[in-house]
Amino acid sequence: MAREHLLNLSKVVKKRSIWGNDVYTADSDLFTVLIHQGYLPHNVSEPGFHWPEPARELRAMLRVLPAQAHYASHSRNTMKSRAWAAACFACSYCVERLWVVTSSVRADGSGLRVDGSGERPRGGR
Repeated sequence: MAREHLLNLSKVVKKRSIWGNDVYTADSDLFTVLIHQGYLPHNVSEPGFHWPEPARELRAMLRVLPAQAHYASHSRNTMKSRAWAAACFACSYCVERLWVVTSSVRADGSGLRVDGSGERPRGGR
């Protein structure tokens, strides 16, 4: 996700378009899932939040999983996901890691700098 796409997401997050807990429906909004999982702070989508200036983009590693029989709702990080009681999707997903890219890649492929371990902050789950 490039930085310019992360600036006006409050409407998306407020919709709570996420179904599940740890494993989410295929149509769950990834940015909202990242907040729910604790990879991003809960106020990241609020007006006045400022991304650190060197942050260029976010990169998430997802694991694609089979569809689940049901998806449980769970409150976490000031957000409640929704429950879904049917396996109507071909697949599900979970987030394994998140990276913050702080420099852009030059034409020769150099210059990419990735910060952070991608681990969830303590207290995120």
